[in-house]
Amino acid sequence: MGSSGTCTRLLSPAFRHCLLTYGAATAASHTAPGQITVDEMVDRYALHLVNADTRVYVHVTSTERQYQDVLAAQEGAIPGAELHVSLSTPAAGAPALAALLTETIPFTIV
Repeated sequence: MGSSGTCTRLLSPAFRHCLLTYGAATAASHTAPGQITVDEMVDRYALHLVNADTRVYVHVTSTERQYQDVLAAQEGAIPGAELHVSLSTPAAGAPALAALLTETIPFTIV
């Protein structure tokens, strides 16, 4: 849940055996923290086009500015070819988290 939940919900379709992910029907109908709407999944992230061949970038962020930079990167991405996702952590833990993610998931860690 929270920002970690948002990240994993957006990453799900990039895994070969993922069947679905969760989004809220409307902004008022969220069922958990970090859940975004289906419209945002489609309009901002083009999640309906994301699959195991999509180039995924997980951005480890610790400030609002970094988060906004990730949104800008996603806005400029080729729909379905690239997916930029933010994973927020306190600044002190960012290098360690990035290193751990690099070892455990098959995506580019920024």
